[in-house]
Amino acid sequence: MPADKDFFRKAWGKFATGVSVITAFDDKHEVQGMTANGVMSVSLEPLLNMVSIGFHANHLKLIQKAGSYGISILREDQFDIAFYYSRKPEDRGKMAKPGNLHLKQVGTNYKVEHALAYFDCKVVSSHLEGDHILFIGAVEQIEIGDGVPLMFYEGKYPKLSIPASA
Repeated sequence: MPADKDFFRKAWGKFATGVSVITAFDDKHEVQGMTANGVMSVSLEPLLNMVSIGFHANHLKLIQKAGSYGISILREDQFDIAFYYSRKPEDRGKMAKPGNLHLKQVGTNYKVEHALAYFDCKVVSSHLEGDHILFIGAVEQIEIGDGVPLMFYEGKYPKLSIPASA
């Protein structure tokens, strides 16, 4: 089948990913978040990771201005946080903030409390690629939690089936 945008999106929907919330500060020095699955590890020496932010995302300018970001990898029971931050900021104002959404400062950014993992990152480079900017971040602090990851697959959030230990 010839490649087009819709087919491309459908094909990548077959790749199950975890779900994260990217945090950064706005002009009023208030924490803003966005749900993302376009994150990845880049390097162990030095410790680097990457977030991919679309041109349409409000978060793009926040990260560019702040020069840093946080990545909170969400647990399965944090779906409502993912849903909340997947909405545009103006739409979030019409929603109730999830009861389990608590942010805690770790390093220069904020993490979603009880996340599976958190990375506090300083932007070391950015790359324009298509309709996104890829931010490479030097990892300055890490926290690790426990739980089952929130998954994203084919535009849905399925439950991860983990077999019991033998």
